[in-house]
Amino acid sequence: MREEQAAANRRALGGSNVSIPGGVPGGGGYPGAWASAPLDAYVDPWGLYTRECVSYVAWKIHSTGRYVPHFGGAGNANQWPSTAARHGISSGSTPKAGAAAVMNIGYYGHVMYVESVNGDGTITVSDYNFAWDGLYRHYTRSASGLTYVYF
Repeated sequence: MREEQAAANRRALGGSNVSIPGGVPGGGGYPGAWASAPLDAYVDPWGLYTRECVSYVAWKIHSTGRYVPHFGGAGNANQWPSTAARHGISSGSTPKAGAAAVMNIGYYGHVMYVESVNGDGTITVSDYNFAWDGLYRHYTRSASGLTYVYF
């Protein structure tokens, strides 16, 4: 299933001009104990496996002083809008800096942290595990076709 999800992540970018950079181990300020451990070695305070996209984005949002609920077994990226809604956290289609951007593709989906919204219809995001390698990435991509969760 991991390779199927990685392929779905790549397909979701389709013919876009997005160039996904090679991953960086331990990037993005993610806690060192988690970033240097094997993929899925720990469960973080939000009930998510470390070095996965969901753990990184939950940590990134929490690190800015915002509330992130415990996902209690419903923390796959494609579950974030509905899980967050149960905690009064809204979602929508408008990109906002600091939001979680969800690609609802494949079995698990993928979530990214919106670093900035750009005037040309793109967003700059950071994430972990886009290629199912447990690595950090920072890149610019289209803002369309995503669900944004506004923590």
